[in-house]
Amino acid sequence: MEKVDRLNTQRDRRFVPESKKDYQQKKTPDNPLEYLSNKLNINEIHRFIITHPDMDHLDGIKSLFSKFQILNTWDPYNNKYISSHENFYCYRKEDWEFYKNIRNGKFQNTRRLTYFDITTPCQYWLEDHIFILAPSPELLSQANETENFNDASFVLLFKPQKKMV
Repeated sequence: MEKVDRLNTQRDRRFVPESKKDYQQKKTPDNPLEYLSNKLNINEIHRFIITHPDMDHLDGIKSLFSKFQILNTWDPYNNKYISSHENFYCYRKEDWEFYKNIRNGKFQNTRRLTYFDITTPCQYWLEDHIFILAPSPELLSQANETENFNDASFVLLFKPQKKMV
């Protein structure tokens, strides 16, 4: 019984692991899916950016894709592997499995895109004033070799044009 209670507590959005400092931000958590759909009446997301494939960035991805139509998913090509036997702690294994389906092209309801730093510009995101500072192809290759997937993270600069008055 104690093990089940511990698992339920860990999946609770207010749970803060003992190894982390509690800054009280989880005291009254908002559900971003409910906020987007109920308060903002959003049902479609044009661009969803997965910065890198760590579970703290993929938590809830399956729910997000089931609730919203995601047109474009930016995701750095990576070879990250998590064994199905590993402990997912407070994260859901089904989120990892869902992400793998996106990464492997088995989930067709979004367009998966990988872009690199500003050496490979793409017109439609330049029109949105988004500049990709990282990853470069070299950083991504190095991240895959060293399995330090934080080094494969998207780093973006949003630089809207100033309006002329």
